[in-house]
Amino acid sequence: MQKVPSLLSGNSGSNRALDLARVLLVHGDLAPRLALQTILQAGGYAVDVAASPAEALSKLDEGRYSLVLSDTNVPRNVLAYARVKDYRPATAQVTSYEPSRKGVRLPDGTTSRSTRRTSPTCWKRSPN
Repeated sequence: MQKVPSLLSGNSGSNRALDLARVLLVHGDLAPRLALQTILQAGGYAVDVAASPAEALSKLDEGRYSLVLSDTNVPRNVLAYARVKDYRPATAQVTSYEPSRKGVRLPDGTTSRSTRRTSPTCWKRSPN
């Protein structure tokens, strides 16, 4: 996949549209979808987004993409469908790793699920 520079060189003065590498981003959650879209657009890619597998399949039928990027929660049939298209886009899955905090040991020996009472010294009343 090759990105095309965002500025045309030369003095042709024509108003032709830039031919940017197109990415189809499929993600069910709004916040990560917007974040990834912003990052890809800042990198010079033309980005179409789909919030559901059905929407992604529809977009794959309507357009040609250099890359189809999907969340790991999106069914794999979306990427499989992209791979059999005649223009053969690259496909990839994105994931975020958030370890379970259940039972994680903190440096003081407690677990993330336990509660402890602390009384900061600034709360203690000094003797008169």
